[in-house]
Amino acid sequence: MTHASTRSAVVIGGTGHVLGIEADAAPGDGELRLIGLPEPSVWPTRARVRAAILNGGMAWGEARVTVSVCPTLPTYGSAADLALAVAALAAAGVVPPEQIARVMFLGELGLNGVIRQVRGVLPAIHTAVRAEISTVVIPAAHASEVAQIAGVAVIPGTSLTDMVSWLRDGTLHDHACAMSSAPASAEAAGGAGDRR
Repeated sequence: MTHASTRSAVVIGGTGHVLGIEADAAPGDGELRLIGLPEPSVWPTRARVRAAILNGGMAWGEARVTVSVCPTLPTYGSAADLALAVAALAAAGVVPPEQIARVMFLGELGLNGVIRQVRGVLPAIHTAVRAEISTVVIPAAHASEVAQIAGVAVIPGTSLTDMVSWLRDGTLHDHACAMSSAPASAEAAGGAGDRR
C-alpha cells in the first residue's frame, strides 16, 4: 500500500485549471473514498470509477483507498474520472505510481471502463502545456482535434484497461495511436510520447 499522485484539469468559463489528484491506500475494508468533490457528485463519481475498475478485472483487495482532488471543486463534470481511477490503482499497487506522476489524465469513465468524451479538452491541454506537463491522456474520440498542438504528447485511450496496459508495459491494445514503450520513470513520463 502506498501513496500516488497525478493530474487532471477542469475548465471553468473557458479557462482550464490543473487539478492535483492524490491517492492513499491503507489496510481496510476495500472501500473507495473521494475527497474534494462537490457533495452531489461524490456518489455517482465513486460508482462510475469503482464499477470501471471492477469491470476491467482490477481490484485492490482489502485496501481502503482514499482519493483527494485539489483544489476543492465547486462543480464537477466527470472529466477527472480517469485520473481518479489511475491514482487509486497506483496507490493500491496495480500500476506503478511513478508512471502517473507527471501525466495529465482526462476522460469520463463508463461503468464498463470505456473512456468517454468530455467537454473542454482543448483548453485543458493548453493548460497542461502552460503547466509544463508534457504528456496528456485523452479519450480517443478527441484525438484528431488535438493532433496539431505543440509542446505536448497526446495519448488517446479507449478504456481503463487500455491505460493500465500502457502504464504497466507501454502497450495500448485498443487503439492504433500507441506509445512504443511505457515511461521508465516519473521523469520519462513527463517527456515520453512517441506516437505511431
